[in-house]
Order: sequence, then C-alpha cells, then structure tokens
Amino acid sequence: MRTWDELVARREDAQLGDYLIKKADIDQKVLEQAKAVEKRLKRLRMAKLSKDLFDEILDEMIKEKRSLMEMMAELDVDDQAIYDA
Repeated sequence: MRTWDELVARREDAQLGDYLIKKADIDQKVLEQAKAVEKRLKRLRMAKLSKDLFDEILDEMIKEKRSLMEMMAELDVDDQAIYDA
C-alpha cells in the first residue's frame, strides 16, 4: 500500500497505454484459408447434386493421387459410386 503523498506524486507517471489490452490484429492469411476451405466444402456438397461436378472432382483427386479411402471419406460415398464414375 502506498501513502496518499506517494499516490499523488506518481499520478503523472501512469500512462493509459500501460493498462489497455488491445485485441490482436486479424490475420488475413487465416481468413483466406478459411474462405478456401469453405468454398471447397461447398463444392463437395454440390457434387452430390451434379454428376458432372462429381466426375470433375474425382478427376482432380486422381491427379492428386489420393487413395480410394480418402476419396470415399471426402465425398461421403461408397466405393461403387467412385468406380461407376
């Protein structure tokens, strides 16, 4: 505890910036990654409705050399649907 005189003497030393808590800046890289992932997931959901888009996504996955299990998990289909496409 400080005395009244010490508090009065130190009142000019205090800076508002010493006590403010600032929110961190928004990381644009993280936002761009989140947008890309959301766009990719939306495209995968649309693939269930369009056979052409489904085939296009399968071709991309084959070019990326994904395994059958990865394709099945990501597209949420069974192996027969992939073989049929």
